[in-house]
Amino acid sequence: MPSDDMKNKIEVIVTYMLLCPVKT
Repeated sequence: MPSDDMKNKIEVIVTYMLLCPVKT
């Protein structure tokens, strides 16, 4: 079970949310 992929996906989502909080 690769945890790297999960962490990468979470980081991307968090970064997107922080960069584009106006879309939510």
